[in-house]
Amino acid sequence: MLATWSFIFTTCLLLSLFSTKAVATGNEDKSEAREPSCSMKDNAPQNEGAQRPKVAVIGCGPGGMFFLHALAVKRRTLEEAYDAEGLAAFPEVTVYEKASDPGGVWRPNTETEKAGSVNMFGGLWSNSPSIDAEFFDYTFKDHFGGSVPLYLPRAHLLEYMMARVTTVEDIFQHVQFNTQVTWAFYNETIEKFVVETKNLDTEKDGVIEFDMLVWAGGALSELYYPRATHFRLRNGGFKGTIMHSADVVHIDSSIEGKRILLVGDSYSAEDLTLQALKMNAEHVYITSAKRRGTASSTSTWPGNKAESLKCLPTQVIDNGTGLLCSEVEYNYNLGDYIPVEGGESWELKDIAAVVYCTGYDTNMHYLEEDLQHVCYSDEWSAPKGWKSQRNSLTKFVGNVESAEVLSGSKYVCDNMYRHVLIDNPNMMYIHTRTAFFLPEIDAMAWAVAAYVSGEMVLPTAEEMEERNYLDKLDELHIPWHRYDLDSNYKEALMLLYDDDEHWLNTMNVTAGYGDYLREYLSHIVKLIARDQVVGGHGGGWGSYEKLSERGENLVDQLVNEDSSRKFAIVEEETEWRTFRDSDPTPFESIYTGIKAAPLKGHWMDLGDDGDLLPHLSL
Repeated sequence: MLATWSFIFTTCLLLSLFSTKAVATGNEDKSEAREPSCSMKDNAPQNEGAQRPKVAVIGCGPGGMFFLHALAVKRRTLEEAYDAEGLAAFPEVTVYEKASDPGGVWRPNTETEKAGSVNMFGGLWSNSPSIDAEFFDYTFKDHFGGSVPLYLPRAHLLEYMMARVTTVEDIFQHVQFNTQVTWAFYNETIEKFVVETKNLDTEKDGVIEFDMLVWAGGALSELYYPRATHFRLRNGGFKGTIMHSADVVHIDSSIEGKRILLVGDSYSAEDLTLQALKMNAEHVYITSAKRRGTASSTSTWPGNKAESLKCLPTQVIDNGTGLLCSEVEYNYNLGDYIPVEGGESWELKDIAAVVYCTGYDTNMHYLEEDLQHVCYSDEWSAPKGWKSQRNSLTKFVGNVESAEVLSGSKYVCDNMYRHVLIDNPNMMYIHTRTAFFLPEIDAMAWAVAAYVSGEMVLPTAEEMEERNYLDKLDELHIPWHRYDLDSNYKEALMLLYDDDEHWLNTMNVTAGYGDYLREYLSHIVKLIARDQVVGGHGGGWGSYEKLSERGENLVDQLVNEDSSRKFAIVEEETEWRTFRDSDPTPFESIYTGIKAAPLKGHWMDLGDDGDLLPHLSL
């Protein structure tokens, strides 16, 4: 097989490129164990007389683009070193993208897009701060010429990404646009992936074999609809507009004076609420079952014209113009949310539109079943006698004994090891699991590029599984994660959630809440830093074991950014203040040290391009 390097594991005394935990055995506490790890550079297979490995990539959104950029950098390094042998063994890559241009979900939605497109609507801005979206090898200073605001319009970020990925070469020469992958499977007889495609322009079908397959189709690749809610609205005769947030092409003045209901309270709900208020909507209701999303944590909205409700639409009222929104709980037997007996409810009048801000599913139906599982995490158990390290909540809940059976991890996939399918290590995935989409995808892309280019060897399957287990134990020490993993711990924390004065319930800015948030953010940044090291990425955030000064600086600023969302508003600011109007002075580039710039005016007065609206710029 051309790519047998994927199964080789050697031991060396280089700096750790993976987590440095060693393999532990038995039922003892394995959290302190350390593993050996090494670079592939000096031990790469020579591939003498062999053809270059052929690699197929599905998708040319950020994942596909960043992967091609990482390979372009690695190829240039070999060229500058006159490494003919390395170049001869360098992989030959083909990217398949069904759209006519790159960018994935970052491309603007337009009237010509097909229904169900997952592209972003025209007026979208970033919800996360620009400090974590900057690239080490092409900074904001390089592109914009200096300082940028803490939050940027979608169009500016897409332009920045596109410029960065073409700094070394025209990566799009490796992309077949308007080409959809219709089926892909692994043929064990010939030990190759077989990829079937259709050219959407010519309707011509193709079949080609590859040594490796990289899925970069995007976690946000298929709209998710709340089917039960949708059924109730349609069957109940709701007369207003019903749509998914991804079907919003642009929010304009037609929304003026109308009342809108959003189902879901995460990032898209937050942004659509602000866009609707900018266009003078009368009121926006943000509804959700648990009221724990980003939009629900927002302390105030411009003009107090939006509110977050812990409920879901359960009945159409007022002859199709109103909705009854009820407090709900999930019924596992029915597989649906049902009203809580004796729970609260709200009669919402004159609702002009319902927008589902319910996110997306991952579409992998074109892969054979054995290749479809992006992340599978089963129930598991901690070692006998396991105890948590002291953390931000220890003094409130003590040392809670872990449940006998723990829930699956959000960040560790049992069937995968650092983006590689354990049963078939030539199948790799570039996919997000955290809210730090761009830096996470970038680091993953570099790590996968290191695997396919032969820079990195992989451990044995047994060692992969052991290291995954150790990573899950690391999560168990962090309250933010353990709440989802451990039913005993969740029960203990619910007492704090029920305390109206405790910061865990109020999420108020306190030293305790800051420590709690920092533990979570540090772990996420360490996961990204680990991929950076594996891939030879130059971000310099540190390692999984210890963040660098730059990595710590990033965590500090992310904690500050969360605090800036919980601002105490003063009366004269009530009509215009949003989280994007936060004071930018505490924030700076982690690469150049340049301070974040203020917006050109109040965010409510800015157009989609970040400039003042025409009637305000005279």
